[in-house]
Amino acid sequence: MYKILVVNLGGTSTKVALYNDETPVCEGSLRHTDEELSACVDNTAQIELRNKVIMEWVRENDVNLDELDAIVFRMVTTGGLCKTGGTYRIEGALKDRLLQIYEKNFPKATHPGIITYPLLLKILDGRDVPIYAIDPDDVDEFSDVARISGHPDFPRTCGIHMINQKAIARKASEDLGKKYQDTKLVVAHLGGGNSIASHDHGRIVDSTHAANGEGPFATTRSGALPILDVAKAICSGKLDLRGVMNILMAQGGFIAHTGLSDMRLIEKKAEEGDANCELVIQAFIYHVCRYIGAQFAALGCEADAIVLTGGIAYSKRVVEAVTACVGKLAPVMVYPGENEIEAMVVGTLRVLRGEEEITPVKA
Repeated sequence: MYKILVVNLGGTSTKVALYNDETPVCEGSLRHTDEELSACVDNTAQIELRNKVIMEWVRENDVNLDELDAIVFRMVTTGGLCKTGGTYRIEGALKDRLLQIYEKNFPKATHPGIITYPLLLKILDGRDVPIYAIDPDDVDEFSDVARISGHPDFPRTCGIHMINQKAIARKASEDLGKKYQDTKLVVAHLGGGNSIASHDHGRIVDSTHAANGEGPFATTRSGALPILDVAKAICSGKLDLRGVMNILMAQGGFIAHTGLSDMRLIEKKAEEGDANCELVIQAFIYHVCRYIGAQFAALGCEADAIVLTGGIAYSKRVVEAVTACVGKLAPVMVYPGENEIEAMVVGTLRVLRGEEEITPVKA
């Protein structure tokens, strides 16, 4: 039996979990107030804050750090060393690069994931426990033709829910009686942000990129926008870069159209006769189907399945409408929600059990 500690940092939370093999022993979502976070003058202070709450959780749950076989975390950036999905052990050049990225982002990191590795070192306090990361956020497996946009100064890049995309693709492949490396799938993660990707024999060869203004709008993200109109708004002074990023990442999509970001409330209002909510739901379904079709084309118009996941995959209306449309292309499989923690555990276990090799870094 392997004991694995999982650490996943969010903007206002620290999620931790202890697993014995695939079985969760204890989990915690440790919240941080705005006052606590604003009081952290630099990365060092935030590491101290998060370490304090983690160690309190460790004591409360009688977690013995000396018994750990591994720690796994969400790695948001690898400085270009991780070219493919898989399980990476943090050592050698990758360890050095993560520390370099941390130093470069001192005094305040732009994403909490950047401070995770130094935080783990503090938690371990010299213990010789291997540290792993699964399917890093900045992995880019695009085919060469997929990288080409309409201008060489602006190449396309991959920007998706990497951990959940890979985990659900593996699960769907297993349920199809195949290995992930033997399937062709379109996976649509639908939620606060959307990512729709084409998985071709174990590689994500194309996808939408919400942060770059690609794909369907989501609950709080705008997805694709008419670029000339955005450029005019910037030139007129109506928008600056911060304003554009706010529309793309936080105040676009459903919340901009309806004032709501909870799909359940939006559907309820539509059912009660709100014509605007009804129209926006229809538009969302339309755009999701449109981009699924594009990713289906990226696979050469053949796929073993189209897979729906993410929080909005709990919506019966959305799932039924999308299935009625794209089900004509390939069978539709549905896995609502997401479980990044479970996916990280399973990826670590594959390596610990010798079922999979550690993925090598490539400079």
